[in-house]
Amino acid sequence: MCQASRLGRPVLELANRPSSEGVHLALDGNDVYWTASVVTMPGGATAGSGALSRVAKDGSGPSVVLVSNLVYPAGIFVTPQFVYWAEFALGSTGQSRIMRMGR
Repeated sequence: MCQASRLGRPVLELANRPSSEGVHLALDGNDVYWTASVVTMPGGATAGSGALSRVAKDGSGPSVVLVSNLVYPAGIFVTPQFVYWAEFALGSTGQSRIMRMGR
């Protein structure tokens, strides 16, 4: 994840993560929040797990994983009090859900 200036200044890397599917972003005044899903490798094997993370927009600190072991997080929305995201179930045995955590 990088920050690019509209004024042509150098690009600043805010966070990095191994290749992932389904990255979704949300911003507030100070931070960037994102969900990233399980990584699918060639041949169909999966590695890692989905997560909800946060990093300062100005790059002043490291990224932080707020919630890990998410099955397939998708979408994200930030309010002054909460962070919301959807987590879709895989297969016929799970249920999809909308999640919320305090900021």
